[in-house]
Amino acid sequence: MKYKEFKKWCEERATDGCWGMSEAIACMMTINEIDKHFIFKREKIWQKNYAECIIPIIDEINYKIEKLKAKEM
Repeated sequence: MKYKEFKKWCEERATDGCWGMSEAIACMMTINEIDKHFIFKREKIWQKNYAECIIPIIDEINYKIEKLKAKEM
């Protein structure tokens, strides 16, 4: 997942309410920290410092969303 995809994912979760308060805070803090840097450095900083820790959380939330959608059908 690239940084732009992560940012878009966070925006989608903010509108659908499919995450908890701690995930929302972690997401917003991560975006704030990365956005302090020049735009051409953001992807490298994301991959080096954040992606490895955050992507498993994203995968877990996406799995829960898929389960909820399956129940609704």
